[in-house]
Amino acid sequence: MTDDRLKPQAGLDHISAYVPGRPIEDVQREFGLLEVIKLASNENPAAPTPKAVAAMEAALLGIPSLAFSMEVPGNKQFSHGQKNNRFDLPAMVAAEITHEVLLNGLPPGVSLLNVNFPWKTQVGTKVKMTSIEVRKYRDYVLQRKDPRGRPYYWVWGSRLPTYKKDSDVYAVHRDEIISISPLSLDLTPSVAGQTRSLGKHLESRIGAMYDTLSRINTNKDD
Repeated sequence: MTDDRLKPQAGLDHISAYVPGRPIEDVQREFGLLEVIKLASNENPAAPTPKAVAAMEAALLGIPSLAFSMEVPGNKQFSHGQKNNRFDLPAMVAAEITHEVLLNGLPPGVSLLNVNFPWKTQVGTKVKMTSIEVRKYRDYVLQRKDPRGRPYYWVWGSRLPTYKKDSDVYAVHRDEIISISPLSLDLTPSVAGQTRSLGKHLESRIGAMYDTLSRINTNKDD
């Protein structure tokens, strides 16, 4: 006698049974590895960037905080102390954003701003208030060998081809505009409506700076 209650629902019988991950000790023994990091599908082996960590620490102390980053193509290499004038304009925009926050603070509920610049930032590059993309990369594992020929594994990721239109990644990589994402250490409230006025203030401030730079460049040409 069989109990129909123990049968899977229609449509589920073709799905493979769950296979649990192997214990770290088994992987170490099989591949001769000294150190293995086991990750779930929603975990990342890389820690947050130091800039973001510092901004979050300051936000916990009640200090209005900002974290700035810039897209840099993978084929670009910079040595310590090397100057590249491509960073000059983003630095000026960063100063304007900082001045705005120092003068007027952050909107209620916002702990810090995460600002990302596209590589081709230039006079006139637009600014947009964005959300954080939930997932940007598809994970995969590379097998490599150390100088002694022993294998080790590098967890890496390829950039996903599609992003949400209002996300920071879409703004920087697709629209090539400056992304400003308001973040809250309190994950419960929604602050999207409260950031509209901040976005307008920043657009006006940075637009005025662009106008000034354009007038300066015009006078130089004359």
